[in-house]
Amino acid sequence: YKKNNFNYVQFIPCLNTCTENSFLLAHDYELFLNKLFNLYYNDIKKGHISYNRYFENLIGILLGHNPESCSMLGRCSLQYVFEANGDVYPCDFYALDDYLLGNINRSSLDDINTRAKEINFIQRSYLINQKCAQCKYFKLCRCGCLRERTANYKNRFCSAYYSFFDKNIDKLIELKNLIK
Repeated sequence: YKKNNFNYVQFIPCLNTCTENSFLLAHDYELFLNKLFNLYYNDIKKGHISYNRYFENLIGILLGHNPESCSMLGRCSLQYVFEANGDVYPCDFYALDDYLLGNINRSSLDDINTRAKEINFIQRSYLINQKCAQCKYFKLCRCGCLRERTANYKNRFCSAYYSFFDKNIDKLIELKNLIK
């Protein structure tokens, strides 16, 4: 992204939603996060401001703000996706047959809202692993996006995030204090 002068970036972990197995291993994701954060941090220290959605949201959380990224809220909210054919899904990561809420051309908004409640999409996102809830980094992680959670409600990249925070929390706080 630096070679192409991309100053506004967002990276989303690649997952295989059909299985518990991830295309991206937690260790590899940790290495990626650390390398990316070092680039981001060093740029800011040199006065070159760039925007990385994940890191900006972390700093915002440290400043006491709610994250703007839904994946960092720790729970889902209404993010309806309307496909070109009118099909409606609860989220862009869940534009899958199992999560079809209806079709805006044939279904009323009330019917779509009822279907969303029936599949418990938002309610399921509130289920978290109790070990996660007691983690010292829970405020920053919040178990992430529902799509990143395993059957036991733990984020599949938990070890990556934990190690990333352990290694970089002081730098994140330093950046927070620059903004404060």
